[in-house]
Amino acid sequence: MKVYQGLVELEFDASGYIVESGGVPVSLTAGSVTLHLPHGVYDFKVEASDDEPNLLADGSRLGVNVTADTVVSVTLSSFLGSAVLHAPQVVLPNEVIDVLLTVHPPGRSDLLVPTIDYATAFTTSASFVDESKRGIRFIVECEPISLSVAVSDFRATQTVVNADLNLAAADVCESYSGGVNVDLIPPALSIDAVPAEVTVDELLIITGTTFDAQTDVASVSVFDGPVLLGEATIDDSGAPNTWEFTFTPTEVRSYELIVVALDRAGNERRSNLWIEVTEMVELRFETVIAGNFHSCGLDQTGQA
Repeated sequence: MKVYQGLVELEFDASGYIVESGGVPVSLTAGSVTLHLPHGVYDFKVEASDDEPNLLADGSRLGVNVTADTVVSVTLSSFLGSAVLHAPQVVLPNEVIDVLLTVHPPGRSDLLVPTIDYATAFTTSASFVDESKRGIRFIVECEPISLSVAVSDFRATQTVVNADLNLAAADVCESYSGGVNVDLIPPALSIDAVPAEVTVDELLIITGTTFDAQTDVASVSVFDGPVLLGEATIDDSGAPNTWEFTFTPTEVRSYELIVVALDRAGNERRSNLWIEVTEMVELRFETVIAGNFHSCGLDQTGQA
């Protein structure tokens, strides 16, 4: 850390007192330091670096009026060195995949820049579901996908680092390509988390997502073993589509529900859901009034 009074940089000894010359660097390795300053107005400037040294972050507090014991907090802002997009190892059509973004300071790929220190701007050829400073979620179709991101800091002289990622069309798509236009790819299907245990006759709402880029999802059905419980309602206003099914178990036992997503070409995707249904426990209370017996007949207020 450096301390200035006006344009003059002050020097300090190891105990934090001002010296005319021969001062030692003011280190913040412990997170803080105590300095002994005469009353006055000071500027505090902090730089964070490693042993290389790579300059990782800096910050300042200017015009601090010191008239008594004062705690000065300096907020640091990271420098940007590089950005990396991390793709999943396997990419299948109709799947919703996440590509994560990591941002690193200069010279340190093992450190991460806090998300508060940068802004992101994604560009992609795919239909994306959502994005944040930690990455992007999008839908894989039978097309190559290009993805790029520009990461910028908030300094007056802005630094921008870029990252690019290109995904080839999923291999399975090429097997079904051609002029016949046959859809042999099952729709994607997911089930949101539900309680592992519910009580009998309790309404349970089961939800999830589904998507089919080729011929659309025709239905989502829910089975209890071989027994069809009913069809889920599908909201296709977004990508992926969402579905919802309400179910009231009437028996105390273990249920293995099978959710089946069917596209308009007849392809199916199945997923299982296990639920333990237990009895409802009834708590019964009896009212007991305790007190003394009075032969003269006192009422509850103590009056004769």
